[in-house]
Amino acid sequence: MIDQLNGIVIKKDIAYAVIMVGGVGYKINMSINGIQSLPDINKDVQIHTHLHVREDLLDLYGFIDMKEREAFFLLNSISGIGPKLALTILSGIEPEMLKERIVSGDVAALTNIPGVGAKTAKRIIVELKEKFTKL
Repeated sequence: MIDQLNGIVIKKDIAYAVIMVGGVGYKINMSINGIQSLPDINKDVQIHTHLHVREDLLDLYGFIDMKEREAFFLLNSISGIGPKLALTILSGIEPEMLKERIVSGDVAALTNIPGVGAKTAKRIIVELKEKFTKL
């Protein structure tokens, strides 16, 4: 597993960044918030990562801090929420705000995030409320 990368930002796109590490450019899928938090092009950066392995695909997901990565793991643990939707959710709401919305049971705020309907929002609240309360 690739846990983190230290390198130089060489490209920032709306859905991913490319980080040069030891002569290899890693394409890292990131939330919009994560990409906006990256330093400028040609600057050093440290990214926490998760390598998602499927039968036909290897996808590298990146996070600017551990809170975002932990929220990604929690969201991805819910049935019906894959890594792409988890990243979309994190693009629409910061991890701390997500925690507050889940603990308060705010379905309306979660459904404002693109790709999240009422059914998915309720499932997120039911499955993560207790975990976030413990945190």
